[in-house]
Amino acid sequence: MARGTGCDGGNGGACPRGRTPEEREDEMPLLLYAEGEPEHDFDPAWDYELGEDPAPYLVEAAREAAARVASASGLKFHLYAVDLTDQGVLARYADGTAELPVILIDLNANLDACELYDAPLAVALRTSIGHELGHARQEYEGRDSDEDDAEAFAAFLEARISG
Repeated sequence: MARGTGCDGGNGGACPRGRTPEEREDEMPLLLYAEGEPEHDFDPAWDYELGEDPAPYLVEAAREAAARVASASGLKFHLYAVDLTDQGVLARYADGTAELPVILIDLNANLDACELYDAPLAVALRTSIGHELGHARQEYEGRDSDEDDAEAFAAFLEARISG
């Protein structure tokens, strides 16, 4: 089956939650940014749903943030909008995708955090993406996950962007 359908050949063609790709289409993670061709077979639809549709301005802001982070870092990655409410995080790096990182971002949670902390949306989105790329970098280099190091990488990227 095609990538992004929520079904794969590894599970006998069965779809998660027993529904067809067409039945799940409104729940599929939204690809916001993609540069490069992955060598891994990770599909966010296996584990994540889009949840509440993000407002178009959030989608556009995330795409702009991803492009700016990619330019500042020189890294290729894929960015998907998903619902991470149950995990209590703004974004997540998909472990095992370090060769071409997959970053999952909850746009509505980022917006809520911006309102709570009176922070600019663009900075919050870039920081979330940069932080998760920091974790991808750690995995790629064979290091343990380190939140301080990931934050430092995000701050470095933000300084290059805002610079």
